[in-house]
Amino acid sequence: MVQTSTLTLLATMMASACANRLTLSCPSTNASSACVMNANGTATPIAINMNSIESLNATKKSIDTVDCQTLQASKFTRLNLSYNALSSMENLLCLPSSLQVLDVSYNQLTAMENINWNSFPNLTTLILRGNAIASMRNTSFPPTLTTLDLSNNPLASVVLSKATYTQLNALPSLSMHTTTQHVDLLLKNFQFNGCSVQDIKYLGENVVCIETEPTVKSTLGSTLGYLAILVVIFAILIGAAVYVSKRRNQRQVQTPMEQRDTWTSECCEDLESARRVVVETPLPKL
Repeated sequence: MVQTSTLTLLATMMASACANRLTLSCPSTNASSACVMNANGTATPIAINMNSIESLNATKKSIDTVDCQTLQASKFTRLNLSYNALSSMENLLCLPSSLQVLDVSYNQLTAMENINWNSFPNLTTLILRGNAIASMRNTSFPPTLTTLDLSNNPLASVVLSKATYTQLNALPSLSMHTTTQHVDLLLKNFQFNGCSVQDIKYLGENVVCIETEPTVKSTLGSTLGYLAILVVIFAILIGAAVYVSKRRNQRQVQTPMEQRDTWTSECCEDLESARRVVVETPLPKL
């Protein structure tokens, strides 16, 4: 009885964590159906235009997660997930790779860090307008991208690689306007997210930091420097080992007479040292 109650509680917690899940695995005989599975197990169907089954409009459905297993296998090229409750950028990366247009505007996304949009090699339009995205870092986009909308986001920190900055700067349509960055820039005396003044650029009306990538030459120089140090240390160790070995061999090949002379010499030196100590040590006064 206790075990059954525990399993029920776990199932309830899992259902609450994914309260409104977009899926293509619906309790329906229609193979092209899509629905939102609710926490109580009920399904809210989403109508699909049979004349354009490559497009899915799932706006305003309170969706907070997507079913990767069923959606990833689909062939959607256009997906509208605007005005929902999505909060995980990583969860979006399991959407079908066939996507060309993705609209996730007005959700609850807060950051775009370590995101590789190259998972969608045909993506041309990405709309992220009206979220709560405050930071953008280590993000890459496919070369097919022509439209990126990041407007109405509190973008206070944008750090891009030189390649991504060049790509976005050349986009036919780029919108990422925000005013908070300019205030932060002045307050930090032109120090933006640890960047030097030379690394700060403008991307449209936004201030961004360009990451400085280590050059091949400097990396090679550092590697050669470490190798040189290791070679020197190794040579010193080899030299020390050879010296010790030679000394040991010299002692082993000494004749009995040489060994006696060596012992006598060492003994005399010890006696002389002892005599000096006795002579030089002052006697205590009576």
